Order: sequence, then structure tokens, then C-alpha cells
Amino acid sequence: MVKGNCRTDLVSRISSGIAQALGNAASGIAVLLPQGTGAQAKARLFQSDPESCGHHSADRDCSRQFDTLTRLPNRRVFFDHVNKVFSSAGDTPSFGLIVLKLSRLKHINAHFGYSCGDMMLAHVSNELATYVRKLDQRNYIARTGDAEFSFLVHNVADDCDLKVLGHILLTIANVPQIHQNFYARLDGNVGVAVANGECLSARELVLRADLAMQEARKNGSNEAAVYTPSLKSGPNRNRKIESEIQLAIKSREIYAVYQPQFDILSGQMVGMEALARWKHPELGMIPPTEFIDVAERAGSIVPLGQHILRLACEDAVAMRGAPCVSVNLSVLQIVQDDLPEFIKHVLNATGLEPSRLKLEVTESAIIKDSKRIFDTLASLKALGVSISLDDFGTGYSALSYLTDFDWDELKIDRSFVAKALKCDKARHVAQTIGGIAEKMKARLTVEGIETSAQRDLFASIGYQVAQGFFYAKPMAYADLNLSPYVLNNQQHALADFH
Repeated sequence: MVKGNCRTDLVSRISSGIAQALGNAASGIAVLLPQGTGAQAKARLFQSDPESCGHHSADRDCSRQFDTLTRLPNRRVFFDHVNKVFSSAGDTPSFGLIVLKLSRLKHINAHFGYSCGDMMLAHVSNELATYVRKLDQRNYIARTGDAEFSFLVHNVADDCDLKVLGHILLTIANVPQIHQNFYARLDGNVGVAVANGECLSARELVLRADLAMQEARKNGSNEAAVYTPSLKSGPNRNRKIESEIQLAIKSREIYAVYQPQFDILSGQMVGMEALARWKHPELGMIPPTEFIDVAERAGSIVPLGQHILRLACEDAVAMRGAPCVSVNLSVLQIVQDDLPEFIKHVLNATGLEPSRLKLEVTESAIIKDSKRIFDTLASLKALGVSISLDDFGTGYSALSYLTDFDWDELKIDRSFVAKALKCDKARHVAQTIGGIAEKMKARLTVEGIETSAQRDLFASIGYQVAQGFFYAKPMAYADLNLSPYVLNNQQHALADFH
């Protein structure tokens, strides 16, 4: 890329490179990139054939390395590549990292459908890849999130150089595209970070670019920001978690474990619940209650929930015995207008049968806007997935919710389990809930079973499914699929009960 050695000419360098592009984009005719690049991006008329946008079938192994829509490397491969380049860079690295986050993809998916969003992404990814590779064949681009691209750029003089390139990439991404006689543009933000003597690892470089991107978003749409030490100085634990949670999602530091669910009489495994876990390289295992709470405050709970849902569906497809997988939906996920379309998209992408996915909703999630949420749940159920009312009995108007929706499952809160053996009233409540579920033809599940006495009690009052430490602790997918540990617990539970 063209090098510059003075920050004072940043504005003029950006202006000369993209001012004309921004002006032409407004007209919807064409967009010209900086002179001398030989590249031109034009508004693209959508075709009805998805093959024109890079949709090709891929086997499971290939899909773990490359994004099937854009045919670009995925985030896991990208991070591996950055690690390799970093390890061979020596004492004077001359590369940097750019993160480009598109801000209007969710809006486009909601108004025009996922097929439209997919076409736009495929087109933009091709334009971006063509441009950065023309600059230097070593440059590397990957799709590192639903609406995110990351670039490893070589031959970088300074962060000013990289910021200019970031603005050019934003211009390419923002070229209007025509759909149903409407212009649609993706918009976005860019964060850049340069490898230097203070940046001692690939992970640190990626984190710095991500922090810069978050800073750019604070400044408004289509802004770019350069990493500075002030973005990371003096963070306490919560701030550190907040600043790194998006990176943890992308790099799969946040992963899914599964707690198996068993038929309470036979001991046969019938399902599993997906749970999020985070092993931080510096802080170690962060409790889920801690990072989920931070994610809710920081506005990251929706991408976190989407991440766990994708992992759960991917793992369930390859699971022996084809068990059902349960995934919790947060309040903010449920109120997303495009949630049914997103769930459908994930099912199609992973190949999981809808009947094997169960979505768990808490009573507290329904309180705020029950009419809207019940409409969303009905749309989800129409896809063929099951809907479970989680932590039943802990909300404010539980009985009214039973008449407003056709629930597939009631899941009793673990607080009843601890009390049921000691308190007659708690046991009577649990028994009454069992009778209600039977009349509703809803499956009844109890969580938090830790002793055989608790298991025996809930089996005697009609509960069909149980989970808890008595059977098995949450475990990784590989252990759940292959380990005799689960089988031993099944046999123990069955032998002890009979």
C-alpha cells in the first residue's frame, strides 16, 4: 500500500482517495476507488439465483474452515493465520489488522429477508477481497462474524496508513446495491491496530483492533478509529470482561457445554441443555452469571446467544442418538423482530431438524411485552421447534401464561427441588404443576436433581425428564458424545431406582 510518513496529511489522503467515491455513491450510479488502483465498484442488481452470490454446498469439515456464503476463511482459521504470521514476524513487524463491522445488516435482513442480506454480503466480500489482494498478495481477509470482516494487511508504515485503508474499505462496503427497486447499503465502522514492539501476541493485536472498532462505533456510522493505549488503560475486571467479550465470542473462547437430560424412569438420555462457558487466558474460568450479566449491560447478549445457538445446533447434528438440544433465549433475543428468520437460517445452515431444537423462555422474559413475545413464539413453533417455559413458578403471573400459549414443556425451577423433600407445601405445589402439565399435554422437566431421594419423589408425582448433578455435570460435546461417564450415570440411576 502507499506509505505516508506524516499524520497531518491524513484528511487530504482520505479525501483524495474516497471523496469522489462518496459523492458518486449518493447518486447510485457507480463508485470509483482511489486513482491508480484499477478497481471499480458498482451498484449491483440482485439476481434471483443464489448461486450467483457464492452459495455452494460444503461438507462439515470444509464448513469448519471456510464460510460457505462468502467462501472466505472463518474466524478460527483467521486467528490461526494471524498467530503464524506473528510468530514469524521477528522484531520489526510491518503489518496491521483491520476489523470492519457492518451496522445495517440486521436492518436489511429484517426488511428484505436473509436471502437479500446474504447476496449483499457475498458481493461485498468479493469486492473487499479483490481490492486488498491487489494491494499485496499476502494480505488476508476472513469473515469473522455475521456482519464482520477482518483483514491482516502487510507492508504497513504506520497506523495512519492503515486508517486510510480502513476508510477505503468502508467506501467499498457502502456502495449502494439495488433490491426490488430500492437502494440498500450496509454502512459500518472500522478499527485498526498496528503490530509493534508493545504488541506481544496475535491475540493482543486482534483485541486492539476490536477495541478501536468499538470506539469508532461510539463516534457514529462509517467512522474509523485507531487503537491507542487509552482504550485499554486501567480496566477493572468488569471493564476487561466487557471489552473482551466480543473477541471471546469470535475466537470461541466462549464455548458451549452440555448437561444431559434423562428419562426419569428408564434412565435413558433424551436431551441436553446448552450452557455457555468462558475460559479466559488471564482470568481463567469466568462464572457464567458474571459474564452473562456483563453481556446484558454491554449490549452483547444477543450475539452471545446467537453464538451458543449456532454451536449447539452444529454439535447436535453430529451427536449419536439424535437427542434434542435445549437453548436458552434471553429477553433481548426474544424481542428481536428477525428472531424467527434467524432461527430458520441457523437450522438450514447446520442441517439440524427443527424437531430436535428446544428453545427455553423464562417467565420474566414474557412480562414486559407478552403479546408481542407470544406472537414471536408462535412463529418459532411454526418452524417445528419446541418451546419450553423455563423456571416455571418463579414469575409473577405464571398461570395466565399457561392459557396464552401452547407450551411443549414446563420446566420446574430448582428451588422447588430443594424444598420438596422438606416442605409439604412445596411438594404439593410441585404435584399440582405436574397435574397441570398433564392436562396441557406438556412434557414436565425438573432441573437440579442432586440425590436419588429427589429423583424418586419427582418420578412418583409424574415428572418425565430430569437433569442435575445426580446424573451428570455439564460437559464438553466430545465427552458427552463418547464418554462412558454418561452411560455409567444412566445405569446407576436406573439400577438405584428399580
